Amino acid sequence: PCDVVLSDVDVVEPDVIYVSNERASIVTPANLDGSPDLVIEVTSPSTRARDETTKRLLYEGSTVVEYWVVDPDIDVVRVYRRVGGPAGAGDSDSAFDRPQELSREAGDVLTSPLFPGLTLPLDQIFGA
Repeated sequence: PCDVVLSDVDVVEPDVIYVSNERASIVTPANLDGSPDLVIEVTSPSTRARDETTKRLLYEGSTVVEYWVVDPDIDVVRVYRRVGGPAGAGDSDSAFDRPQELSREAGDVLTSPLFPGLTLPLDQIFGA
């Protein structure tokens, strides 16, 4: 567990985070003092609404570049990517684009501009 301090009043504990070398200065011994490049939340029935609304708005209002919501109940990943600047820019004046919804059923493959060359078939993420 690692707290991510987005502001004086907004502190979250995402399931998975990625911080690029360019943002490494936000890593402190106690927490992350700023926005990671990527945040991944794995939903459950008790966290789904919070992950899709409250946390999404917090990440969108910060400089998180990508936000992935993984829903293992329906084998879907929703990918929110920041628009209004180049990939990885994290321009806080921009917003997340409409989510890209990927599903295991459709045979989709997860990719990201943050990780060129990485391909994650949803069959492998959710099991065959």
